[in-house]
Amino acid sequence: MAFRMLANGIVECDTIEELRKLQGQRERKPRVHKDTKPAGSELGEMAGRFLGLLLTTNEGLNTEQVAAHLSIGPKSIPPILRSLAKWGKLKKHNLDGLLTRKMTYVNRRPVTMYTLTEQGRLMFVGKVQMPVTNGKPMNTG
Repeated sequence: MAFRMLANGIVECDTIEELRKLQGQRERKPRVHKDTKPAGSELGEMAGRFLGLLLTTNEGLNTEQVAAHLSIGPKSIPPILRSLAKWGKLKKHNLDGLLTRKMTYVNRRPVTMYTLTEQGRLMFVGKVQMPVTNGKPMNTG
């Protein structure tokens, strides 16, 4: 079986059969996903901060407000929501019954508003740490 390894790491073979043989000889290692918390664990730190922030307001917060208060980028919010969904699935809670996500438009830009439902407030009050500034709960409104 003849193949050539180019300087940029590309492997060239003369025929498809040679390529298939070469691929079959490669050692295949299964991917190992690193979970930050073991299965069945409690909420992660960032998810707890997110929920604590939502507990401070009844009107809800949009993506930009959440990102600013948590000192994260707006693109860091979807992983937080995925971790909450995973937690909810493990604990047999419906995330849609605890947290509402409503997309609206402001100045022709899509904006997502996050609000805890009454059931969500009852579920998370006392379980997540409320954000504090100078010893007082954070004013988000």
